[in-house]
Amino acid sequence: PTKAELMSTIARKAAKKRKIAVTINGTMNVDTFNSIIGDKVHYINTENSSKRKFEAEERKDEDDNENKVGCCNNNLLPGLTTQFFFLNQEPSIWKDWPNFLEHHKSAFHPYSPEANNIIRAGNGISSKPYLDRNLYNRHLEGNNVQSFTIPDVFQQHIDSVVNCNALSQFKKNIREFSMFIGSLVQEKEEGMKLLEFLEGIFIELHETYTSPIDRDQNEDAFNQLFIWPYLAVVAKNITMHNCKAGFQSGQPRLESMSKQLKANDIFVDDKSCYKTDGLVKIFGLKKLELLVVETSGHFGNIDRVKLKFDHHKGVFGMLAMLKFQFFWIIKGLLEQSVVNMACLKEEHQNVLKKNRHNLEKLPKLNNIVNPIILKLTKNEDSNGMSSLGPIYFPPHY
Repeated sequence: PTKAELMSTIARKAAKKRKIAVTINGTMNVDTFNSIIGDKVHYINTENSSKRKFEAEERKDEDDNENKVGCCNNNLLPGLTTQFFFLNQEPSIWKDWPNFLEHHKSAFHPYSPEANNIIRAGNGISSKPYLDRNLYNRHLEGNNVQSFTIPDVFQQHIDSVVNCNALSQFKKNIREFSMFIGSLVQEKEEGMKLLEFLEGIFIELHETYTSPIDRDQNEDAFNQLFIWPYLAVVAKNITMHNCKAGFQSGQPRLESMSKQLKANDIFVDDKSCYKTDGLVKIFGLKKLELLVVETSGHFGNIDRVKLKFDHHKGVFGMLAMLKFQFFWIIKGLLEQSVVNMACLKEEHQNVLKKNRHNLEKLPKLNNIVNPIILKLTKNEDSNGMSSLGPIYFPPHY
């Protein structure tokens, strides 16, 4: 076995009650239901290969096939042929994914999202190297992503500042915008907060454009110019439920990782700590970690291994990006996460009250959401990871 297989085995044994967990977002209606029953998939590649090779043996069971209504062949992966059967069941993609993950788990790299029952999906992200394209496309079709668009009333303020031809005019327009905010007396609290959020972004944009720091120097320079200041503004403007959100830079430790490693008895020393490139925490809700940032090197970095490794290191977080609309969306998503956590806390308290005298043992959330816990390091764990994705493709692929 490879080192990755050994490490994942140790972590998996530490989390003994591991279960497949999925999030259902509405009901999927499709004409046919494909239950993937691929058989005996063997991973036969070394970790440093750029491509994954698979071989499969089709298991034929006449007794089982009597209850099935037709079949067809489809290529899941290069060299891997599996049978699809249309079953007399309620169509649901959330039945297809667990079947697919379970029957192909031996084909997945131990550090890949798929090996931990995670489906990596998104606009512009390919189903390669492991996922079935048809199933993946059905997943995207039914995935309703909530959008957080910038209100039209604010776009004129953005245009007046961003469209400046000189930095002196840029700074002047920011001051005028700040004076405009100060002159408002009847603006609603929510509207005022959004205006102050725009003001904070404008100020940091001016600092970015006027800074003498070389953006190509190193990763920290990139973060100082393009990432940390904007996330600090985002965190400052998340105020619902008195959550007291804040952004931390300077390689803050991911405490949730340390706690899980200690709970699984595989925490060795401080080297086991996950040092992030930044964290958004909500200090008013038990210091919960809301967003983990991983920046893949300096501006214009093309180190493929570094890019892919950082993606997997922060697979439950987000890769750093710079775009005005992006930070607006991030603000909306983080606010939504705070609301969800507050609701979860309230529901948890209600369940405890309701079942206070119930003698039956209730299932715990940590028994349902229970992936392996690993702290990856680039020098030791990045071998072979460049082939794991994410692999991007144009919309017209």
